[in-house]
Amino acid sequence: RVVGNYQLAAKSHERSADIAKTAGDEKTAMISRFCATVERVNQALVDDSNNVWTMLVEMRKIGDQLISSLEGMKEDSTAVRWLYFNVPVHRLISYFWAGQRYDDLDDYRRLDELHIYDLEFDKSNKSSIAVTSAIHSWNRVDFKNAFVLAADVIQGRFGPLLSPEYLATAHLILAQVALARSEKAEQHFRAAVAIEGSAHQVRAIARRALDLSAPQA
Repeated sequence: RVVGNYQLAAKSHERSADIAKTAGDEKTAMISRFCATVERVNQALVDDSNNVWTMLVEMRKIGDQLISSLEGMKEDSTAVRWLYFNVPVHRLISYFWAGQRYDDLDDYRRLDELHIYDLEFDKSNKSSIAVTSAIHSWNRVDFKNAFVLAADVIQGRFGPLLSPEYLATAHLILAQVALARSEKAEQHFRAAVAIEGSAHQVRAIARRALDLSAPQA
């Protein structure tokens, strides 16, 4: 993955998809095409583009196609992780970043069933799954549970996070809960901005929120 340069990353995934398809590897081709749509969403979020919604719809569509193509491969560990973790997480978290309520119960069901097919992977991703559970609570206007889950993630109660994106997102959830409660959210947005590493899109979202809340001269 090309970290930070989402346009380049999308092109890289598209090339990988073309190569895999030519080689007859449909599974890898579909996964790469989905990854390309994820990166285009990330770029649209960084750019604050009017195309964000279009990119989200495309990602959801390609995700559905990927799920359909992998559904019969539950003995394949790679297929299982895309079916029950990667596709649901990418869709749920991307919609939240874009400020859209996306409460697809099928995606949450898949996350809940991950342990059935890959218990070790489920255990090693408890903190990441907790972030998406907090988003689920946010979507259902259960701000109390969203706050508790996000705070627990930040405090490490679910174990280590594998990606800065999830930690920054947990701070973003706290910020959104604070705004919903008419409380001050600046400290949470600043905490999201302070997260280093591959959380460029989340930092961009938090910076815009801080700019909007800044006193006008």
